[in-house]
Amino acid sequence: MKNTILTFVILLLFTSCEKFSNKREDNIIISSKEIKFNDEIYKFISGFIHDRNDANCIYELYLDKKNSDEYFITVFNLPNDSNYFATHFPVNHTIVDGHVIFVYSGIEDFIKKEDYFSIFTIVSNNSKAETTYETLSKVIKRDTSYIVGAIGLPFNDVKFLPPVSVMDE
Repeated sequence: MKNTILTFVILLLFTSCEKFSNKREDNIIISSKEIKFNDEIYKFISGFIHDRNDANCIYELYLDKKNSDEYFITVFNLPNDSNYFATHFPVNHTIVDGHVIFVYSGIEDFIKKEDYFSIFTIVSNNSKAETTYETLSKVIKRDTSYIVGAIGLPFNDVKFLPPVSVMDE
């Protein structure tokens, strides 16, 4: 009986390991995993999209953790480009108000780009309306958060000071 059980376990191990083969098809990184944000971040992104109201652009969200108590979040839009996935490799996305927003955290710098495949298709903007690059940033600290406005591209070495409050005299 023991020999039968041992033979069965060994046979099971050999047949189950085939699922984890190292064939190229098994290594494809498919963009992208949809993530859901809390209400604070969702409203921040939604407000940016609502203010732009531009269906002919790509939306990106950059998450930058400065330290254990400080985060720098930037939402960014740029014109539609059918070659977007040749140079951008988002592994996460979210959907806000019907718009797909590609989420960047830095992890995409470490994936094997030759194995990347996107589930999304982007059609270039052929309309006469011009889409401008715009950003909006938010700083989140342990006990406060505030919007910084348009400051340029994300992940720059920018020092942020809290907003100055105006005291009534």
